[in-house]
Amino acid sequence: MKLRGLTVRNRIETAPTLMPMIDEQGYPTDHFIAHYRNRAKGGAGIVTVGETAIDWESGKTHFAQINIWGEKAGVALNDLTDAIHQYGAAANIELCHGGVWGAPELNSSGEILGPSDGVRNDGNHFRAMTVEDMDRVANHFAEAAAICQRCGFDMVQIHGAHSWLLGAFLSPIYNHRTDEYGGSVENRMRFPR
Repeated sequence: MKLRGLTVRNRIETAPTLMPMIDEQGYPTDHFIAHYRNRAKGGAGIVTVGETAIDWESGKTHFAQINIWGEKAGVALNDLTDAIHQYGAAANIELCHGGVWGAPELNSSGEILGPSDGVRNDGNHFRAMTVEDMDRVANHFAEAAAICQRCGFDMVQIHGAHSWLLGAFLSPIYNHRTDEYGGSVENRMRFPR
């Protein structure tokens, strides 16, 4: 099968999962890499690494997300994509921002961002993003995709589900904005697009 010039050996894609086998800086360990190598060895055409936070200021949701920003990230990510490619699979990575489900204790800003101000069911408050916040996060998505491309990933998958940031913008449950990013479906889609 061809996808934009990339030949994929079959239509099997592994689900975007993330294994909590990273080191204290967030880099993949040998066990982490072996897990994804085995998925490729098992015959999948596309092996997807999951839940990679594009923003360590406000986007992390849990401790097991890979660090693509640090000084050792390039080597670790190249080792990971080499392992996936070793058995003929395409390497894919899921990029995400936790938004209203961010973990303030894991993020450098300590903030939780969302489309509108609100309170989660665990009592944590999230604040409405400004246009500047949206520009910063959009740039983080672009920079993360470029890093992943340089490190050998064949594609990226953008996480837009589970009421995380992009999904929350789409949802009238979370998005109560009255500007051009809220209200109609077209407006709620504006930032995710």
